Amino acid sequence: MLTNLQGLRALAAMLVVLYHALTADVFGPGRFGVDIFFVVSGFIMVYATKQEFSGIRFLAKRLIRVVPLYWSLTLLVFTVAVFAPHLLKATEVDFNQLIKSLLFIPFMKSNGMVHPTLFLGWTLNYEMFFYLLFSVFVVFPNRLHTVICVSTVIGFLVILGHVLDGSVVFEFYTNAIMLEFVAGMCLGLISDRLRLAPIPALALAVAGLAGAAMLDGLVTHENRGLLFSPFALLVVAAAVGVEKSGMRLKNPLLLLIGAASYSLYLVHPYVIGLVEKLGIPASWLVAIILSVCAAIVILYAIERPANRILRGIMGSRRLMSLQVDSGSRPAETADRRTNT
Repeated sequence: MLTNLQGLRALAAMLVVLYHALTADVFGPGRFGVDIFFVVSGFIMVYATKQEFSGIRFLAKRLIRVVPLYWSLTLLVFTVAVFAPHLLKATEVDFNQLIKSLLFIPFMKSNGMVHPTLFLGWTLNYEMFFYLLFSVFVVFPNRLHTVICVSTVIGFLVILGHVLDGSVVFEFYTNAIMLEFVAGMCLGLISDRLRLAPIPALALAVAGLAGAAMLDGLVTHENRGLLFSPFALLVVAAAVGVEKSGMRLKNPLLLLIGAASYSLYLVHPYVIGLVEKLGIPASWLVAIILSVCAAIVILYAIERPANRILRGIMGSRRLMSLQVDSGSRPAETADRRTNT
């Protein structure tokens, strides 16, 4: 995996943390971090699966990566909502909403917002839909065919969403923000030929961040994917291109934050909320520091151990299936041993 993408994950996560710690009015462009995440996700699906042709195995790996921490934090937040609701802002004690949250099914809450029990889990609904769609077409030996098929489906859904009205689920999965996955996939196809010197790469990254900041006031829920995706693509292309030219991020703190970016992204709204309720001076700064610390603890205490255990189970089952397959052809196995 490209090292610079870990640093980019750190940047994206910190943008979102600042967006919530300083409030949207103060640091509105911080939400651009989500769009960077989506482009990175599309890129990784193409870049890291060039030798993967099993949709089931691909989906299992993504579930192992995403589900354990998401379910753990969702159940924890729901438990707090049951026994200490005063600690939370808008989390509702609704078992139907809990089930939909765990199954990545979008729904509208009583406040008119479409997000699951875990506040920022709405982005994971998009991620899981993208993974499911990608798993259908990952079977093609040529990854270009996979990208074409996935992009066609996403493009069709986005067009459909602009033409028709429908349910909450329909409106959610026809949003143009899914075009950011397409942008990332396209970048993944050309990444092996992408080489950028430091100054051009820096210029691309600055142009992407500055462009997103200037357009932030024009961005709405409906046009976000159309306006932000080109600028997110520039930032990701800069990180990939400069590493392909031999310049790799080495800062250990940024790499650590990048490794913990998933935990940081999910947990920081609750750390910020708790710090605000305690009335701590310079609460935004304290909240950011505590959020990073909490994310690192979660990375080592929950996220990595859970992933390691589940990958081990997945590997054991795969090994057993191979043994069963080889055991079903004893004569062939015996011939091989004799020949060796």
